[in-house]
Amino acid sequence: MFEDADHAVLFALFDENHDGKLDIEEFGQMLKEIGVTEFFTASKVDKFIEGQFGNADTNGDKKVVFHEFVRYFPDLLEYAKLQRIRVRRPDRYEDPELMEYAESQKETLNAQRKRTRGRRPRTPEDEEEGAADLHAEGTCPRQHQAGKPVQKGLDEDGRLMLEQIAASMVTAREQKKLLESQLAAVRLQEKDAAQKALESAAQAERELADLRRSLMHAQAARRDKQRAAEATLQQVLLQVRAINKKDLKEMKKMVAPPRIVQRALEALCIALDCGALNMPMILSVMTCATLSR
Repeated sequence: MFEDADHAVLFALFDENHDGKLDIEEFGQMLKEIGVTEFFTASKVDKFIEGQFGNADTNGDKKVVFHEFVRYFPDLLEYAKLQRIRVRRPDRYEDPELMEYAESQKETLNAQRKRTRGRRPRTPEDEEEGAADLHAEGTCPRQHQAGKPVQKGLDEDGRLMLEQIAASMVTAREQKKLLESQLAAVRLQEKDAAQKALESAAQAERELADLRRSLMHAQAARRDKQRAAEATLQQVLLQVRAINKKDLKEMKKMVAPPRIVQRALEALCIALDCGALNMPMILSVMTCATLSR
């Protein structure tokens, strides 16, 4: 059965540019030739190929290498089985020249797979960092890959660049420390401001409580004075009511008070005769007597 086909042979058959990697066009052609795209409409084939390519390209470098292909292909067969898609043998198996090339690549691909087994997949960022390291050592990446002897070390421009980078790092560290100290100062100021705000609020509450107590004391003193005044007036009222009408008439005969006092006394006598003596009338009589002095 084709499901048991050699992965290395299948991979090499579709590696048309012989770079040991499948791009999305080569990968899509492989999916088409083994028949897994036949049940999709033309508008959905490209979308399906892109999705499957993304599943296989685990490091996101837009290429599928052999060890990624080996991990991916069983999942593809399982998908085809669940969808009841019969995976067929590509026509390329019938081409002697392609098969000869594919067979010659088996050992190389399997050896490459063994070397990468257990390693973390290299990402494009890893490739860029590796190239930068080689350039920093004075090594050309192509010469390094080809195994050619290269001259290590930095030239004058490289050393100058490293010095500039080191100076920039020192400046960045100093700026970081300065910003951290400024941030600490700002936080301390915020803490002090919050503490002062709390103290001001507490002081305002204390002053408000003092004002309320003072108001309560003033109101209590006012009530006490009012009660004392009322008691005094009651005593005066009792004393006035206790005066004999005859005594008032005799006092009127014996003393010739001013006209206004005389009228007040006459009014008081009339009130006593009528029994209509009240507090406002007494106050009126006392006021008149005071003004006459």
